[in-house]
Amino acid sequence: MELAGGRADVLNELMTAVDGGAVYGGTMVGTALMVKSEEVPLPTQAGIVNLQDVVPEVVARCLQTPGAFDAAVEDLPDTRPGCAMQIEYDEWIKLLKRMIDNKMVTLVRADGLPHWRGKPVTAGLFGVPKSAQKMRFIVDRRWQNSLEVDLMTALRRLGAAPDELAGVQQLIRLPHGGMWSELLLAPDDEISINVDDLQDYYYLLRWPDNLER
Repeated sequence: MELAGGRADVLNELMTAVDGGAVYGGTMVGTALMVKSEEVPLPTQAGIVNLQDVVPEVVARCLQTPGAFDAAVEDLPDTRPGCAMQIEYDEWIKLLKRMIDNKMVTLVRADGLPHWRGKPVTAGLFGVPKSAQKMRFIVDRRWQNSLEVDLMTALRRLGAAPDELAGVQQLIRLPHGGMWSELLLAPDDEISINVDDLQDYYYLLRWPDNLER
């Protein structure tokens, strides 16, 4: 597929780098699905919880430090990592409008993006199956990831104390069954839960302004 007009050159370039599959949740997805906007569940409003307000102070300082996640020059890749771009142009426009409406994305100028060898660093997009004939869209961020270090490395470079590192290491573990514990409620206590909290809670976190790109 070839596109024309606007920034079609960037999207066309991405589409020439499509891989046959992608790693998701630690396993290989044999076929990265084409994204259909109407099959992607999104929250009514995204980005309503400031990330730096709910993480440990040492992580909040790291998030606000310019260049904290930049990889060292000697660690930058020699070649650009491939990324999967699995969405038709019309579907991308529909999905983008939905994400703008619910404040899930912010539009920025291309010259404000990180650059690698003179080119703006972009990402791919593909889908993986979800229940009830829905799909979850995945941002293929391998190119950007190759230019950054992980959170623990960034914290060590900023001089985080051993006890702070241990606390963060525990925090960033993915939840699993063994981490559940008994919840005791008093007779007059109440507990409520929203479907969005379970299915789309990760969309509710807002990145600090300096990391929105």
